[in-house]
Order: sequence, then structure tokens, then C-alpha cells
Amino acid sequence: IIIVGHSLGGRLALAYAAKYPQYVGALVIEDMDIIQRPKEQSVVHSHIPIPPDLDSVKSQPFHRKFASLPKAIDALQQKGYPQDRIDKYVKEGRIHKISADNDNESSWWCDVNPDFRTLCYYHILDSQRGVEDWKTLCDQTKRSTESPFLFPCHVLVANPENGGVCFQESISEMESLMNSNNNDNKSTQKRCYIHRFATANHSIHNSARDEFLSTMKQIIKEARSSSS
Repeated sequence: IIIVGHSLGGRLALAYAAKYPQYVGALVIEDMDIIQRPKEQSVVHSHIPIPPDLDSVKSQPFHRKFASLPKAIDALQQKGYPQDRIDKYVKEGRIHKISADNDNESSWWCDVNPDFRTLCYYHILDSQRGVEDWKTLCDQTKRSTESPFLFPCHVLVANPENGGVCFQESISEMESLMNSNNNDNKSTQKRCYIHRFATANHSIHNSARDEFLSTMKQIIKEARSSSS
């Protein structure tokens, strides 16, 4: 499979690829690097206590379906989300109206799951998992350049002046780690590809859609070619 992850999803995609390389044909990380991101730097999570475990979240789950927009907004406020962030979610359609089964009533659905995001932030973003998982991929190259589990890793980088979140130092580290392992094995096979989108914001797939689709089509074509 070609696994694609955006932002936090990019870290999750990386974690999956590192653990299950036998299932991956290509990895695409959209506007995310591997640096640890302390919760203190997060607008939302800096003052939210960490859930001790998944069971504690299950005991008081965040129900994402609401009878009205104000109730959805209130629920996110109770979770510590600032109003400007909630307004952004509404504007982007991430909190949207849905039709009821009987078509007589409608309700509102929140694409954002605060509990899931909080767990991921503490266990994925605010940790060394990004570096560790990337090094795992690099070690696959170091162990054997003939490994059947070697696959290309594509990092899509948005313009930081438009809201891109990648740190250049971390992107350079990703290139360096992967390329140094290739050089150690005297391999000419390139695994790490950096794609820069000069006009894109953090959501490259929305803000530079044509360029994003063109890049993805090429990645898919090359992955299919290498697997045939």
C-alpha cells in the first residue's frame, strides 16, 4: 500500500511504516517532520492534563454527533479548544451539518476528536517517536540494500511563510540520516525525497491541489512500477 499522512497523521503513517514495512509500497508524509513537539508549544494541549491511558478516555468518550452547532462548539470549548481554532474548524467544514436517518431532523458532526488528538499528541508528537521511527526505516537500508521492505519515503513540505509547520533542521536531518545509510552501503538507490510546495499552506492537499495531485500520481506510478 501507499500510506499517506498529513500533519499528525504523517507521524502516525511513519509509525505504521516503521512497524509494518512488509505492507508498505511508499510512504508519504505531508507537512510534518520528526522533531519532538513539546505540549507547551501547543495552543490547545499546553494546559490539558494527559489522559493516563486509553481506558480512561473510553470511560468518558467525546461524542462527535451533536443536536446543534452551539452544542458542538461548547463541547470543544470544554475540552480546552480556543474560539479562533473552533471558528476555523467551522469555516473549513470540519464541524458540519449531517442529515438524520429519517430526513426530518439534522444534526452536527465534528470531524475533530479531541481525545484521540490529545492521546496522539502526548504519545506521538511530544516524544522521540518521530526520530526513533525514522531511524528504524534508515536501519532497514543499513541492514541490507536488497531488503524486500525498502520503499521510497516522500516528505511534502509547505511554505513556512504560509503556515507550513516543518522545521528545516529536522527535514535536513531526515535527508542526512537516510542518505548516510545509503552511502554506508554504497547504494545508489535513493529513498528520501523532499517535495517543496512554494504556494501551499499546512494543508497542501487543499491549498496546492493540482500540484499535490500531480505529485501523488507520480508517486503512485513509480510505486506500481517498482512492485511489478
